[in-house]
Amino acid sequence: MPKSRQWPYGWVVAIVLVMLLPARAWATGRSERFRVELALLAHEAKQARVAYLSPHMRAHMRSSLGVLPFLARAYCDEQGQSPTALESRIAVIKKAFRAQRYAQLARDLRRLAHQYPVDFYGILPLRPTPMRLMTGRLLYRRLCRSCHIAGQQNGPIPSLFAMAHGDSQASLVVEIMAGVRGTRATALADPLTSEQVASLATYFLFKDQGGHRPRDTGE
Repeated sequence: MPKSRQWPYGWVVAIVLVMLLPARAWATGRSERFRVELALLAHEAKQARVAYLSPHMRAHMRSSLGVLPFLARAYCDEQGQSPTALESRIAVIKKAFRAQRYAQLARDLRRLAHQYPVDFYGILPLRPTPMRLMTGRLLYRRLCRSCHIAGQQNGPIPSLFAMAHGDSQASLVVEIMAGVRGTRATALADPLTSEQVASLATYFLFKDQGGHRPRDTGE
């Protein structure tokens, strides 16, 4: 009887990456980045209504709102539309943020995000298949672990596993899509495909199949 063939770890990684290459990339332009930034801001503004807004979170929202007009103009340019009306709505939103009118901020951002929704096709609902869990683990180790392993849920660098169990699936996916603006891994054009985003989110949410919140052990 011939011996069963053992696949080297490197070959397994290569096969996984090759299988994912044809998948649709979620962020092929600034249009999707604008939608993702809106969704993230709407989620954060909703939290600001019911919880204390830390200095870190306020600085993050200020930065995101500062980028939003640029993304809106780029979006309108791609769509062949005038940005005037959209820029006016964003100016009202920024004014509400500066005045700390968080109820108005959350309402206006929710309406705008509803008008320009994120495309979750091929991502939601999350399904914890063995392939997704393995791919998510590999991507986490390569792209996320070095910064997030020591993260805390409310700190500047949060624990991705804790965040996965504190938000909805859509919010978790948006957080992964948004990433850290300006880094090599994410920037404006995220290199992750829809399937890779889904794999990361699935790994963070379903790593522990026993139903308990997973602890980030650096695996």
